[in-house]
Amino acid sequence: MLEQNLFNLTNPQKSIWSQEQFYKNTSLNNIGGTIIIKEKINFELLEKAINKFIELNDSFNIKLCFDDNGSIKQFFSNFIFQKIDLINLNSYDDLLNKEKELIENPFSLLNTPLYKFIMFKFPDETGGIILIAHHIIVDGFACNFVANKIAYIYNCLLNNQQILPDFYSYKDYILSEKEYIKSSKFEKDKKYWNKLFNDVPETVALSTYTNTSIGTFENINSYREIFTLKKDLLSKINDFCNLYKISKYNFFMAIYSLYIGRVNDVTDFVIGTPILNRINFKEKNTTGMFINTIPFRCTFNSNITFTEYLNKIYIQSINMLRHQKYSYEYILDDLRNKQSNIPSLYNILLSYQIGKSNHSETDFNYTVRWTHSSTNSDELDIHLFEYDDTYNSLNIAYDYQIKKFIKSDIINMHLRIINIINQILENPKIKLLNIQLITEKEKEFILNKYNSNMNIPINKTIIHMFEEQVIKTPYNIAISKNGYSINFSNFNNMVNYVANLLKNNGVNIGDKICLFFNNSIELVISIFAVLKLSACYIPIDTSYPNERIEYIIKNSNAKFILTNSLNKNKLINYSDKYIVLNIENIIHECKDKIFDNMENKPTLDNLAYIIYTSGSTGNPKGVKIANESLANYIRMGK
Repeated sequence: MLEQNLFNLTNPQKSIWSQEQFYKNTSLNNIGGTIIIKEKINFELLEKAINKFIELNDSFNIKLCFDDNGSIKQFFSNFIFQKIDLINLNSYDDLLNKEKELIENPFSLLNTPLYKFIMFKFPDETGGIILIAHHIIVDGFACNFVANKIAYIYNCLLNNQQILPDFYSYKDYILSEKEYIKSSKFEKDKKYWNKLFNDVPETVALSTYTNTSIGTFENINSYREIFTLKKDLLSKINDFCNLYKISKYNFFMAIYSLYIGRVNDVTDFVIGTPILNRINFKEKNTTGMFINTIPFRCTFNSNITFTEYLNKIYIQSINMLRHQKYSYEYILDDLRNKQSNIPSLYNILLSYQIGKSNHSETDFNYTVRWTHSSTNSDELDIHLFEYDDTYNSLNIAYDYQIKKFIKSDIINMHLRIINIINQILENPKIKLLNIQLITEKEKEFILNKYNSNMNIPINKTIIHMFEEQVIKTPYNIAISKNGYSINFSNFNNMVNYVANLLKNNGVNIGDKICLFFNNSIELVISIFAVLKLSACYIPIDTSYPNERIEYIIKNSNAKFILTNSLNKNKLINYSDKYIVLNIENIIHECKDKIFDNMENKPTLDNLAYIIYTSGSTGNPKGVKIANESLANYIRMGK
């Protein structure tokens, strides 16, 4: 093959290729779609229509190869008419089973077609086409384009009409991207994203269980749960969006980001969101992989109203769309030049998809729908979509890794989302902090359980209970964060290491120790380490203003402040008091070393922690909680 016939992958394609290297021989990047034609079909003409489409759309002639330097390239093979298989199906259920079977088969990626068409026929001679394509040659938007254009060509063949040449080459996009990289627009986009991610927020998760091993098919296995919004609720949402002049995408991004932030107790994080990345008519009429996933940075103050937050989401969406052409891969590369260990900015993705059949170009009715491949690289992808088979309704699909969630997690999450939506529709100016996340049913359960009388005496502290659990289940997962999990035995060893470190620094019974962490494994280790020493911990929210932080430290008469590298710069006035704990260092120190439990255990009357509340007079008030109260709270929560 001649070198000049080879093309570099575009940035959207490079992102897909990178995933393929990480999740080899899986169906992760398979896209499946089905066209169902609701009349008797001339399958000879339908086969010609499929071939004509392939001939006119060169992204379906893309093949991959390595060049002489071992770099992945693409080339456009010559069109050759191909025989399309026709299968007989007895029912719609047979069709579903066939789709599932086809989409689970991974493609051979090199020097071979990256798609497969199959025609199917029902007993009444209706039927259609199943398409399975690799994401490197097509995206979700292009899939709908494929369906509509094949239907259009088939209609032209049925009626002996001329096929109009509204088809464009993916080569033009390859060339335009090269020009973009050299342009001032590229530099402006780069400046925008570098400023937006001058620092890197914490990666959030919604799963309660994570597994450390990644990169295997087993760990990206996923299920899909689909919910359809009731028409009266959707009507109210449409009215709301029209009133506030925002899109449903903005509305749902605000809803889901609020939920994710509140559950994680963070106010600065990222949700991935795929955007069209087609900026003109020509690109909107070209098949191929264009989609770019942008990292949507969500920041909010719990004291603002929902409408204020929604307006912020709207403005940020507009700004991001202006700079959508700058690849997510570029953003990560820029960040990794400053901090090499950044794996990704998000673990949850939200997309809004509209896929309508263009019946104005055909004399017959047809529907289009898409198939989930049962694999997911993120722990959770949330897809909101309006397709033909959901006319005048909105479906919400949750694609979730089965290593991270169970079905009831997803059902409960969706019920909470609906609960949040109803509160907002009733009171759009409700403050974010006043929005209840849990449903009324969950609230009733919690109140009833926590209000029930338990006369069993408290005789164990949380440290006694914890160390007993370590003995019972040493290899069960004790804590997980951002894909990293620690079993009970190793977690207890880390706690003992930190407890010894604090003891050697002079921490004694009853000493006050401030904990200045974001939600992290270091925070939980520190809590248990302080309690093991019969000392008292005082949590301080890292988002507090400096005045409040200083007040709590001084008012509590804290002996030390425990923090990590991420937050130590906020404590420059207390460099003589803080001790830095990073999980990487703790893991290193505990490797191949065993640290024993403390001989002296805390007693029930020892002070466990002090929590500072807002206070009505301005300064926060410290509320003291003993180990007995903490143990009772933990027991009631079982």
